[in-house]
Amino acid sequence: MGIRTRLMACIGVAAVLLTLVPAVVRPASHDEWSRGVMIEDFEDGEVTLYSYSAEQDKDPDAWEVTDELAYESVYSLVLWGNTWKAEDIEPRQVTRSTVWQVAVYIHSVGEIQAFGLSDGTNELFYTFAGTQLPTSSEWRLVYQGVAPLEEWRLYLLPVGDDWYETYGYEPEITSIYYINDDDDNPVDGITFFDEVWDVTEDQPIEPLVRIRRDPQSMLDSFYSFHAGVLDPDSPHHSFFWEFGDGDTASGAWTSHSFPPLPHTVGVAATDESDRVGHHAVLVDCGPDTGEVTVNFVGDVMMARRYEQQGGIIPTYGVEYIFQFTLDVFGNAADVSVCNLECPLTDEGEPHPTKQYIFRGKPKYVAGLEFAGIDVVALG
Repeated sequence: MGIRTRLMACIGVAAVLLTLVPAVVRPASHDEWSRGVMIEDFEDGEVTLYSYSAEQDKDPDAWEVTDELAYESVYSLVLWGNTWKAEDIEPRQVTRSTVWQVAVYIHSVGEIQAFGLSDGTNELFYTFAGTQLPTSSEWRLVYQGVAPLEEWRLYLLPVGDDWYETYGYEPEITSIYYINDDDDNPVDGITFFDEVWDVTEDQPIEPLVRIRRDPQSMLDSFYSFHAGVLDPDSPHHSFFWEFGDGDTASGAWTSHSFPPLPHTVGVAATDESDRVGHHAVLVDCGPDTGEVTVNFVGDVMMARRYEQQGGIIPTYGVEYIFQFTLDVFGNAADVSVCNLECPLTDEGEPHPTKQYIFRGKPKYVAGLEFAGIDVVALG
């Protein structure tokens, strides 16, 4: 029975630094993209696989290399039934920074659909779909259920960091696993795998930014600033300046006048992949003769049980949470700082594998204003 017949049957059941170079972007053409090392792409039209174990690989023949559905190539590997397959690869050294990429297509959901790797002693697995969530430490569930069915997805796997966090060393990987676990599922899961790459050298890096400052007038402490960036990934950047006195600016070039006090001037340079580089310098415009008092408090919560029916917020209003702290906190210092336990936002969706949600309504910022809080950290 060909793979197309099986698919149809299953469907029926269920400072100026350097001149920059252009950013590296994953193009559609393989010929244009060569900043990775191919580990497996099935383009020979055949592959040598063996059972992960007799206990797990209940349907050892439920796989094939097919030309009926592939990721921008001719061949891919498809698994159906209760199938755990292993493949020996040329040994690859993994470091903390190693990132792999695998193309996966979930045709129908089984119990566990995953990719794994091993150094012969330990193993690491990444799940992409399935009705089960493995709980042991070698399983990574972050991609579980996040992609739609019947669509090729490229998954970036931080195998270096994940392996080190799990086992405490940098391994040499000697085998990889393709998993379509399906013990008791009434509908057969079907998983396609294609193009396993080591893309460590293709990952974007943070911009390296440095500030050059030039005093224009010592009389009124007027300075000009320039942010030089070294970033081989991106030719374009946005800039955000903070001058230590509440004023901000944008652009690579800027200027500012300071009162006669030391100030820390910082800049954040953001590249096209939203990675951010930071740099700061001290601008000493005279002795610091003033005095400022600062209050700090942690773990401020304005969500969850506080906003449930009968809770403080719907009963008394969000300001009531801080009613009794004004004299000892908000009104007791020049600057009041708090650590907010949840963001105040109406954006985003809950992660499918996370049990708890920390998110308050944006209108609750009125409580922070009432409390006299000037600066908020989120953590």
